[in-house]
Amino acid sequence: MAKISTAGISTGQTTGNIPGAETAQRLLGGLAEVASAGALAQQSIATPALRAQAKPVDTNQAVGAPTIGGPTKIPSMAALPGLPRAPGLPRPTEMQGIPNNPSLPNLPNLPRLPELPGLISLPGMPALPRLPEQPKPNQDLANLAQALSSFNQNLQNVGQTFQAVSQQKEIQAATEGKQLGAKFSEFGYTSYKEALAAAEKAAAVDPARVAELNLLKTLDPRRQRYFNEQLGDSNIKKRIAEAPQIVAYTKKLPDGRLLDTVPANDPALIEWHRSLVVPADTTPKAFFENQTQIRAVLGSLNSNQIARNAKYSDEKQINGFSVGLGGDTTQLMSGMISAADFGAKQGANMDGFQQGGGTPGLYQTVKSTYVDMFIQSALAAVSKNPNRAAIIENATPTMIKALWLTPAGPNGEPLITQLGAPPEVIALQIARGMNKGLNADRADSDRNEATIGKDAATNDVKAAPMATAGQVMGSIAYLRKQAEVTYANYPERLISYRATLEDLYANSALIVVKPVQEAKAREFDQQDPATTTPTRNLAALARAQERGELSQEDYRRLANRENARMDTANNANFKLANENEKDLRARLTREYTLSGYGDGKLGIADFEHVEINQKIGDYRRQTTEVVIKAKGADASNALNDVFIKFTTPQTQRAEKRAGESPYNSIQEVRSRLDRTSVEVKRVYRSGPLYPRPILEKQMDDIMTGKPIDDDTKEIIKRLGVTPLEYFTQQNSKHPRHEALPAPVQEKLKELGKVSLALPVSGGGSMGLGMITPDMARAQRIFNAIQPRPNPQTTMPGSIAANSSGPSNGLLALIRSGEGSWNSVNRGRTGDSSPINLTSMTIGAVEQLQQRNKIFAAGAYQFTPDVLSLARREAGLSPSDPMSPENQNKMAMALVTGSKRPALAAYVTGKNNNLNAAHYDIAREWAALQAPNGRGMYDGDKAGNMASIPAAKVRAMLIEARQQYLSQRN
Repeated sequence: MAKISTAGISTGQTTGNIPGAETAQRLLGGLAEVASAGALAQQSIATPALRAQAKPVDTNQAVGAPTIGGPTKIPSMAALPGLPRAPGLPRPTEMQGIPNNPSLPNLPNLPRLPELPGLISLPGMPALPRLPEQPKPNQDLANLAQALSSFNQNLQNVGQTFQAVSQQKEIQAATEGKQLGAKFSEFGYTSYKEALAAAEKAAAVDPARVAELNLLKTLDPRRQRYFNEQLGDSNIKKRIAEAPQIVAYTKKLPDGRLLDTVPANDPALIEWHRSLVVPADTTPKAFFENQTQIRAVLGSLNSNQIARNAKYSDEKQINGFSVGLGGDTTQLMSGMISAADFGAKQGANMDGFQQGGGTPGLYQTVKSTYVDMFIQSALAAVSKNPNRAAIIENATPTMIKALWLTPAGPNGEPLITQLGAPPEVIALQIARGMNKGLNADRADSDRNEATIGKDAATNDVKAAPMATAGQVMGSIAYLRKQAEVTYANYPERLISYRATLEDLYANSALIVVKPVQEAKAREFDQQDPATTTPTRNLAALARAQERGELSQEDYRRLANRENARMDTANNANFKLANENEKDLRARLTREYTLSGYGDGKLGIADFEHVEINQKIGDYRRQTTEVVIKAKGADASNALNDVFIKFTTPQTQRAEKRAGESPYNSIQEVRSRLDRTSVEVKRVYRSGPLYPRPILEKQMDDIMTGKPIDDDTKEIIKRLGVTPLEYFTQQNSKHPRHEALPAPVQEKLKELGKVSLALPVSGGGSMGLGMITPDMARAQRIFNAIQPRPNPQTTMPGSIAANSSGPSNGLLALIRSGEGSWNSVNRGRTGDSSPINLTSMTIGAVEQLQQRNKIFAAGAYQFTPDVLSLARREAGLSPSDPMSPENQNKMAMALVTGSKRPALAAYVTGKNNNLNAAHYDIAREWAALQAPNGRGMYDGDKAGNMASIPAAKVRAMLIEARQQYLSQRN
């Protein structure tokens, strides 16, 4: 520890510039080591004024200076008459805190200095007696006295410094002790000894706690005192904060009494509250510093106890009343007492309750809840009665009557008028409450039944053999049938049994059955449609699904496929039947009109219409029987046989009339057309208009480049057909005809370019094949509105699985409304964010869908049923990536595959029904508007709303068809 330097405390520096100061300094010999007042001062005071004087006292005086004990004789102080003695100064060795300095001489008591002359004349002061003249002391003694006075002042300054240092040390000790105490108060310690003992135990088993123990051991007693004060203060603050919660969760006092039953002024309760807040070891300092909070929390505890005790008393009184009400209600519901008896008893109970005291408003509270208590008591009274439902349904009028007969008002008014609502409202409340109880009872019964069914299914599956796929499927199938018989009269049990059985089957299927089901599904997928019929396949699917060889998902998918095949076949059969029917009707109409068949006159009479309709009806019945019997098979041969059967007589008669034309020249046809166009059009559809030589001459003229004559042009115009259509039809109506020569057809095509390019108008100059200015303008307009492929969006033909598919414009349009490559949802639009589908395999995505993690996936929002179908029809496997290219392939499989027959037929050029294809594609993708301008799923529970206009969809379908056909060719 460093020693305190005392340099600078020399008398010369302290006294200032006074005469004889240097002499006094030499006499005193400096103050070396005088100010080293113990360890505290040596550690804390480090000022230059306290450095030690290294130079010893010089006792040799200058020449001529008076010396002590020298020639100048100083009279003794005691010999001076009348001079009082000055009080003795303490010796340096006797000063507190300063060690003995052997270099200082023992100084005699100095006499009091004489009074200053100026003091005698101060105003207001009494005159002091003047001392008698004394001889003046030696100047050295005066200097010595002055030096001693300055030395005394220095000692006082040193003492004040020591006091300031001590105060600073005390403040530091208080801060450190309180900080450490606050840290250890978190562990619940109440004293330094307790904390030290706990730290020693902890350090013995946990080396990390050794530092904590060492920190406690270094505390000196002064810091320990502040440490304990902080622990006490923290402890009492913690108790103040925790006391309300402790009381709130306490049920009994230490003496065993229920806390709710104890009044707030109970001495034991008060003492318990005080012990919770102020522990026995609380220091007075901690108490007085927290007395405001202590008073506040004790007051709060007292108020809470008053409310708690009052609540207990009220509840006790209400419970007593409720018990009485329950007993009376039980007797009323069982018929033991009448409504009048119930009213009398309840009236007495109400009076007793009103007089029983309690908190203000308790009686009104009981009346406000009386109806609910009455209903609950009634339901509880019949809870175990087997006829509970019937009793509840019949009890409502009796309960209402009982309330009318219960006196409860100040003047004996009925209770039903005192319940805060009109009597009819109270009656309705009772009826609703009883019905609600009845429904709850039924719901409880249903839940119990469901539990019985669930437990039965679980136990049956545990007992059944489930080791192999055959055993699993066989056991499940047997249990399904057995449940139908066992629980035929318990519908809730049967429903729960079935649901539980399917859940357990699904768990087993993942391990045992799923491989079998996948193999069976592949077998059906790989079937050649040409070798099977939809009817046979549907029967096979039903058997496989019943045996458990097909999953529900695969069964639905395959059944939908077969139903689609059946619908397609049936539609084709009915279409052929309808076309044949139209042909038959035309033939019959022509026969009756032109040949005089029937009544032998031209035209059709009323009875002839009846004959035609009868023949058509017979034909329709026979063709319908053929289609129904086919059940999805191709019935074209049988339908054609029926058609030939009905048309044979007309064919024979037509051959007889072969070569007969109703008109002899082109001019006659033109003349008849001017008078009655209906007749000419009918003849045009049924046979030749004029003899064959005239027709052959016209074709020869066309081959030689001659123009069509004006009469023929007008006929073609009025009939609304193209030149090629006109001459082809006329050629076909002549018997033993041959097809038009190719050069003639080419010439006619050239003449009919405009009419072929423009939409059919039903007549006018556009049907003649002549290029007029108006027609040229129409041709330009028509060309301008045709959809053209976009080179930036056209994909190569390898999009589809068969390397031939429509333009990417259709796929891009679908994606713009459905989503991106990584889009997913869980059954509603916008309910999930994208995931990285393109880095996954298709099989992994299917597994996510099977586990209900996602629903629709990818740019085309493939749903669980659709994704597997699209993958198979696109020729992909589950291990193939869910890449953009494969997503396009699967989308094309949906466009041109079996799922949407009308769409596939149009795009692949098998028919021209654009409207049906448009509806089909709108059924597949919810974002596309149908021809009516609305989506097929707009406003459904999934939140769908079509956003792609119908015009764009239609244009892209046309472009897709053109692209497909061009690639195929």
